[in-house]
Amino acid sequence: ITELIEFYTARKENDKQVIKLYLIGDIPSREIEQWQKSLNLTIESASFNRLAKTTGNRVSDSLIANLGLLASRQGGVNLLPQSESSQMQKDDLLLQVKHSLEFLIGIFIVLIITTAVLCDTVNDKLNRINSPAGKISDREKLTDKELDELKAISTQASLLPDITLKSAYLTELIDSQMPGISITEISINNKSAALKGSAQNRQSLLDYANEIKSHKIFTNVVIPLANYENNTDIPMEINFETR
Repeated sequence: ITELIEFYTARKENDKQVIKLYLIGDIPSREIEQWQKSLNLTIESASFNRLAKTTGNRVSDSLIANLGLLASRQGGVNLLPQSESSQMQKDDLLLQVKHSLEFLIGIFIVLIITTAVLCDTVNDKLNRINSPAGKISDREKLTDKELDELKAISTQASLLPDITLKSAYLTELIDSQMPGISITEISINNKSAALKGSAQNRQSLLDYANEIKSHKIFTNVVIPLANYENNTDIPMEINFETR
């Protein structure tokens, strides 16, 4: 510090552009006040980060290039011995490598956690899908007609956005099959849905509607019954909403 003050004392007499000094390190404020008075010069004690923000330069540049005066631009003199300058460069490089490694390790840990969460989510979804399928496969052998109806229902249900809802609708509708009822089409849009097909007679249609109403997942079941005779093979249309 003494050599630094002596250098800038002489420099100030020949170079009036020097108006402020930045001293880096643990320097008592009373010493700085004394130097300011004796040199008639503004002196600030700055940390590495503060010096970099003040001068707009990288910390290593500020240290090596004449302590913030940018010797390469203003023709200043580097006061630090070459050995210390080289050591500072090495320390700065090691610090950058350390920060880079810490960042990469952090990214790696985040990727591991994210992958684990995604795998758990996918496995949970697969378990939900497989559960209704297993339930259906355990039933007695289905007829060709029932298989065709099941395929039609599965195709429509696949359009639903939520896997849990798809499984619930599919299971409930299959379990609601009754004699005298033939389903040819099912359409589901958000919470509204419609079943189309044929019923052997009016009573079969009413019984099937009551069966659907018994399931809590379906609500507001509506059946057009106008002009239907008791013993006529009639086209069936049942509209309902899902909870």
